[in-house]
Amino acid sequence: MKICVQGLWHLGTVMAGCLATTKNNIVGLDFNQNTIDNLNSLTKLPIYEPRLLELIAEGMKSENLTFTSDVAAAIADAKIWWIAYDTEVNDQDQADVNKVIEFFEMGLPFVSNDSVIIFSSQLPVGTIGKLIKKHQQTILLKNLHLAYVPENLRLGDAITTFTQADRFIVGTDSEYACGIISNLLLNFTPIILKVKIESAEMIKHAINTFLALEITYINEIAELCKLVGANSLEVSDGLKSDLRIGKKAYLRPGAGFSGGTLARDVTFLENLIEINSYFAPVIHSIKPSNLHRNGWLLRSIIDLYEVAGLQKISFLGLTYKSDTNTLRRSIALETIRGLKHLDVEISIFDEQELNLTDFDDLNFIVCEDFNEALKGANCLIIGSLSPVLKATNWERILDSNQQLVILDQSGLINENMKADGFEGRYLTSL
Repeated sequence: MKICVQGLWHLGTVMAGCLATTKNNIVGLDFNQNTIDNLNSLTKLPIYEPRLLELIAEGMKSENLTFTSDVAAAIADAKIWWIAYDTEVNDQDQADVNKVIEFFEMGLPFVSNDSVIIFSSQLPVGTIGKLIKKHQQTILLKNLHLAYVPENLRLGDAITTFTQADRFIVGTDSEYACGIISNLLLNFTPIILKVKIESAEMIKHAINTFLALEITYINEIAELCKLVGANSLEVSDGLKSDLRIGKKAYLRPGAGFSGGTLARDVTFLENLIEINSYFAPVIHSIKPSNLHRNGWLLRSIIDLYEVAGLQKISFLGLTYKSDTNTLRRSIALETIRGLKHLDVEISIFDEQELNLTDFDDLNFIVCEDFNEALKGANCLIIGSLSPVLKATNWERILDSNQQLVILDQSGLINENMKADGFEGRYLTSL
């Protein structure tokens, strides 16, 4: 079976690589020729993801996976046309869905009769229904079947979350489409949940908004723990021990959520609430609370600067999340931007190969290794985690740097270190 996966950034590239393991004929389509050239030559991924380059190489070697910018060749004769653009989101968390719709309408003339069209791009609830109504004549003439399958990939662990999925949600009103999609996805999980298209769209919004709510909630609880002397990690463990909540809940005190993944869906629901003049204060409170939480790092550094006279600050781990090279909305870089008015030296280190051209206005020194960044620092910021940071002997670091204060939003360093004479030097957002 031929499957066209359109949109080759994180979502589409991962999906194309994973689907190629099913021995179907997978064609990756994108209109960015540089992206296609880099994938075909295996020189550069659109975005870093662990094991993805090897997966793409295996798919190409087996001849189950090819890439092209030719829309007609990619879509023609495909039984499934899977639209998997990562929907762009601006700094106000508003998604630009126009490009997704535009690219769908560009490919529609080339779709073969009886094809299944799947959307996994992040779209506001009701979008698929509007497209069905707008293109009803073509859909009926060609007997096309539309569906929405919410993506469930997690940066840094995307391949596992697709190939070992807890379940897939298939939103469609077509039994034919449901059968085709289910048979394909049964390669990765035995659990397929069939729902209406609108329900699938809303499920995506509801899941991400709930995860954002969990992160916001536990961080507010963590602040209250500080006031009364409770250990927020113990409180978190207590919450997750309740079977009604669960051990996998997003209840880990630390940095708030960043990037656009969760915020995009919170905004989708905020817009829906506003359009319908509905009262929903819980959803409207998520982003303001999270924004305040993510300002903890900047507020703490400024306090230390004024009280302790910081001279050099080292940032370890800059990406907005571990195991990715994405810098947009990186809390570390946003914090550095907020420090421009302070007379301090700033050094940075990250294991990933980063494109820092968008941050040329910031004054920092890029270091090639961990120890170079740490040298002479009297304040250390731990951001996104990496193998080097996880393997570091932090007790030795603190013991050999007596004036070093650590600000840790990741929870990397064990809280018990305070009992070993480090009280007052190790600050944490937990």
